[in-house]
Amino acid sequence: MNISTSLRRADVSSPENFAVSFKNILTSCANAGFKVLDFNFAQYTRTASPLVESGWKDWLQQINEIVAEAGIRWSQGHAHFVNWEEEDLANWQWHDELVRRSIVGAGMMGVKTLVVHPKTYPDPAWYSRKSSLNVNLESLKKYGEWAAPYDLTIAIENLSEKRVGRRFGTGPEELLELVELLDDPLFGICWDSGHAHISGINQVEALYMIGSHLKALHICDNHGGADEHLPPLAGTIEWESFMKVLREVRYSGDFTFEVIYRGSGLPHRLYDLFLETLYELGNHLLSLA
Repeated sequence: MNISTSLRRADVSSPENFAVSFKNILTSCANAGFKVLDFNFAQYTRTASPLVESGWKDWLQQINEIVAEAGIRWSQGHAHFVNWEEEDLANWQWHDELVRRSIVGAGMMGVKTLVVHPKTYPDPAWYSRKSSLNVNLESLKKYGEWAAPYDLTIAIENLSEKRVGRRFGTGPEELLELVELLDDPLFGICWDSGHAHISGINQVEALYMIGSHLKALHICDNHGGADEHLPPLAGTIEWESFMKVLREVRYSGDFTFEVIYRGSGLPHRLYDLFLETLYELGNHLLSLA
């Protein structure tokens, strides 16, 4: 397994500021030991950025050039998402376009696995498993068509329940049903340790159930009540058994931290130390597998 991490958001106030900011982030990651990284497209679709403008492909090409200089490559990514049960979906076509840009962008950047969120049928008054299943199958088939020209796996992520109530895709059963109905090797599952812990799921049993369909990880910790995005061992997840089951199911994807939000406000020198500690923490956890 390669140790990977998502990144803090770079300064997009101007092309010049972005180039400097992004290059500094990548240099810090390389110096800490990271050789592969996770690009979170969703960080650049929820607020103003070049990804939501007409020249988005040129911007992604700029990113590729900066990454090549840093000697790092993209391996995993996170597509744009919208919380169907929480947000106004009047602009659902625009949200679909942002997912499409995430998929095309992942292809341009050489990303191997792109994580997507499952959808919950958009009616806050009730929950329909059948409607949610059908909505997801329709969307994922479309994502598959967009991803087909690239060597790209679409990994469907487990969500958490406590924050907003019942959501589709919180446990392994619904994710597996989607993957099995799609019946296409292009699709797999991303397991988010923090989401599962909030939902009270037995993660060892879930990972055994997912087995060979496990294609990506989001690694973080919490205390079971909120999605704190803490580093492992800072919350209450039992990591030794978690790591051993990864070995037993022969997981071969990235070991991707999703805790970088905790470093987003740090001065550059402390951010470097944060990344170095995170990478060493990854080595420690892998030694438990």
